Amino acid sequence: MLDRTLARVLFCAAFMGVLTGGCQHAKPLPNVPADADVAACPDLIQRDIALRVSVSAWALPEEFVTSEGVEKRYPFLARKMLIAVVPEGAARALSIVDSELTIAPFGGTFAGWATSSLRSTGLDVAPGRLRIDPYLPVGRFRPQTATVDAVVRLGGAAYDQSAVTTTALWDDAQRPTSPDVLQVTFTPLRHFTVYDAMNAKVTLRMVVQQSQPNSLCEATVESSVRLVDREAAHPPLWDLGTSFKGGVRKRFLALYDPTTGPVRAIFTDPVAARGFAMWLQQTGATHAGRYKIGTFVSEDLESELTIVPTDRAIMDSYHAITAEERELLKVGPLGER
Repeated sequence: MLDRTLARVLFCAAFMGVLTGGCQHAKPLPNVPADADVAACPDLIQRDIALRVSVSAWALPEEFVTSEGVEKRYPFLARKMLIAVVPEGAARALSIVDSELTIAPFGGTFAGWATSSLRSTGLDVAPGRLRIDPYLPVGRFRPQTATVDAVVRLGGAAYDQSAVTTTALWDDAQRPTSPDVLQVTFTPLRHFTVYDAMNAKVTLRMVVQQSQPNSLCEATVESSVRLVDREAAHPPLWDLGTSFKGGVRKRFLALYDPTTGPVRAIFTDPVAARGFAMWLQQTGATHAGRYKIGTFVSEDLESELTIVPTDRAIMDSYHAITAEERELLKVGPLGER
């Protein structure tokens, strides 16, 4: 004869090795008969449980945008997951005894913040896992749709760079500002060196009551979903490079200060990047304020991943910009030729 405590142990054992720390905090199963025996549900039943997940973007919470004056917008994205659980066929005769939903990310992590439309459940989020327990209401198995909002963090190692901003490049008469009086400033930003698509595996585990008295079984259904595609993963940053006859960009624009060395010219707006290139072409400038203008050969960017260049060897190929290079400058996404 099994009492409630033993039924709880059986439920934990089914999840051991899959859910971190789940058994230490698992609650006793409600309405478990004394002689219950929890086994795997028949394949026919499990095939009749549909788990459907869709994802959309939503506004990033403000607290994730800036911290201590360092731009942190780029590693973080907010995602809304719409999760539907639908019983079909034989599964419609089931009753829910207990349930738990977990979301395991791949290619990124959760940033420690999430909410759910299910107000009467517990939500636990860690970098490698989001868990909702219980997920389905106890009783007759009915269709349910719920949302989960979460902040995800993409990429590999964190990397600090700076974005270029300037004073007005033209005056009211549309005359270009003199290179001697143009003011250039750098705004620190923090992003990652590698960006790629982010996926997740959504797993729903349930203990259900079958139509026969005292007949419990455990069902597991899974669904895979793309949280972030490669295009959305790419940081919204741009730079300027030379492109000969419509080909790939070979050399990239840098601003040089003898006290700090050259820095890749990165922009948070492609229009601002294009405007700076036009200003260079109109003025023929070789400097902007106290910064000399040059170009360098970027590190190899050939990869299936989006690799943001770290420019560790920028001095090896840096030289002052030439007239030909000024005319060939082209805007492009940071990390792409």
